[in-house]
Parts: sequence; structure tokens; C-alpha cells
Amino acid sequence: ILALATKFDVFIVVIAALTGFVLAPIIIWFQLQLEQTGDLQKPLAKLRKKVNKLKGQNDKLHQNVNNLEMKTKGLNKKQNQLQDIAKAQKTNVETLMSLTKESQEISDGIAEALKASTTQLFLQIVVDCDENYNFKIDTEAEVKTLIYRLRAMKGIKLDEQQLRKELKASGGSLSGVLKIINS
Repeated sequence: ILALATKFDVFIVVIAALTGFVLAPIIIWFQLQLEQTGDLQKPLAKLRKKVNKLKGQNDKLHQNVNNLEMKTKGLNKKQNQLQDIAKAQKTNVETLMSLTKESQEISDGIAEALKASTTQLFLQIVVDCDENYNFKIDTEAEVKTLIYRLRAMKGIKLDEQQLRKELKASGGSLSGVLKIINS
């Protein structure tokens, strides 16, 4: 009976050792996977920071657009008031046309200022996407970042395929990107 108990103890020890040999590589593999997942947290935090920065810029641009729209409405209202005054005072048509032309020039100036502000914001986004500082959006990571940031902007319609095609055609140069944005 004692000999049978000793053989049984050896059998248990052998099974325990084999289990350790089988499970050790699996446990090591899982440990490595956990460590690699931790390394992804830093880029994710950096990306979230950039997204928050872009949201702030987008909000500023949206506020500028709203302000310019309000000013344009105010100018149109004043133009209508001038026309009413001209009719009431029976002012000649030449004076009225001059006032209308001046009002149109002001409206055009506001539109140009809005376009310049928008172009400046786009240029800032493009420059921020240039990770290797070569003044080109030429790596896939830079293109993906640019697309992500443009999609995050309110009121922007983005044709991703067309953007990629134009970037490829222009070699990713900043002037090529601005041409795409202005079209």
C-alpha cells in the first residue's frame, strides 16, 4: 500500500510539472500582449489632445462664420433701408446704384475675409498634419490624420477619394493641398 501511494505521488508531481511547462509559454505570451496594449495608451492620449484642440479651432471658426453672417444680414438690411429711403425721397437712380455698388463691395469684402479665415484654418490643420515637417502630406499616416481632422469640422463636405487622388497628383505639396481646398 505504501509503494502504491509513493507511485501516485510521483504521478501527481509529473502531471504538475507538465502542466507548468505547457502553461508557462501561454502566460508569458499573455503578459507580452498586456504590455503592448499599455504602449497604445500614449498615442491615443496624444490623439485625443489633438482632437480637442481641433474642436476648439472649429468652434472659433464656426463663431467667426456666425458673426460674418450676422454682419452680412445687417448690411443687407441697411441696403434695403437705403433703397426705401431713396424711393421715399425720390433720389435719382445713379445715387441708388452707387450705394448698392458700395454695399455689394462691402459684402464681397466680408466674403473674402471669411474665405481667408477658412483658408488659414485649413492651412493650420494641414501644417499640423505634417508629422515629418517636410511641408508635404505624403505619408499614409499624414493623409489619414488630415482626413480625420477635416471630417471633424462642422459644415465641411469631404470627398475622401478625390482628396487622396489630388494629394497623389500633387505629390502631397502644401500648394497642392491648398488648390484642393480652394476648389
